[in-house]
Amino acid sequence: MLHDAGMLRVYKLENTAPPGAMPVERLVDMDPPCECFYGEKTIGYGRQYAAKGVQEQVDMLAQIWQDRRVRIGQYAVIDGEQYRIQHVQHYTDEDGLAVTDLTLQRKDELSG
Repeated sequence: MLHDAGMLRVYKLENTAPPGAMPVERLVDMDPPCECFYGEKTIGYGRQYAAKGVQEQVDMLAQIWQDRRVRIGQYAVIDGEQYRIQHVQHYTDEDGLAVTDLTLQRKDELSG
């Protein structure tokens, strides 16, 4: 698959409040930053149906070169839009290349 849809950047959510204060969560870069090209994949009926079964929504399925630092609960930013990473799948594709599929849910309220 071509990763020609644009750039995707992965952030982690971190509490930036001083100890004892109300939590203030902000998006912070991973170390080193995870910025990569991605390809947009078709969201299958089975994936949509499974998400609806647990009251979740799938807005995008993106594929990047494999990066095992990416975890569920982190955030991806694409063209200024913020998405929560709902599912991460690391595997070798049909061409023998190591890739990671990210199931993304658009966030209406932006963090940090």
